[in-house]
Amino acid sequence: MTENQEPQANEAIIEARPAWRNQWMSLALLPFVAAVPVWVTAWYTLPGLSLPLPPPQGLFSALASASIPSLLIGSWGALGFLSLRILYLRHLDHFSLDGNRVAHRHGIVARNQHSIRLAAIRSVELKQSVMQRILGVGDLLIYAAGSSEAEIAMKGLSRPQKAKEAVKVASEEASTHPAAESD
Repeated sequence: MTENQEPQANEAIIEARPAWRNQWMSLALLPFVAAVPVWVTAWYTLPGLSLPLPPPQGLFSALASASIPSLLIGSWGALGFLSLRILYLRHLDHFSLDGNRVAHRHGIVARNQHSIRLAAIRSVELKQSVMQRILGVGDLLIYAAGSSEAEIAMKGLSRPQKAKEAVKVASEEASTHPAAESD
């Protein structure tokens, strides 16, 4: 599509998923969780690495008495769980805007899809915490006519201001040209 062409009614104007940056806490934790298996293996297998430490108590006592294979399995399991969680949250939501509707799909195996006709959109709200503003992500809330709660809530969008403006422009255009809309 060139700049001078108008998008078709069923052609996507915007398609988005939550940004990777939205997972900043998990992504920051990932290198530390990945280092645990290496540390555990080195601590128990390399000679001369033992440090004079006080006798372990509580949780540390259980960790100190655990076998190397069980510690490795546990640490690799934690790494796998965290990695799968990051991927799951990234692919859980899908947001799309075309010439007629704005839609939000939620789920991977079981799926929930909700869409609103552009002419029925009452308002579009952008919410950003301080950390979201620093990272350039935000939550887009879309309210339909006759509803007091957000019909569509897309969390963690990258460049949320651009998405908000695109939804507002498309809904204003749909409300001024209702005859052009088709279902």
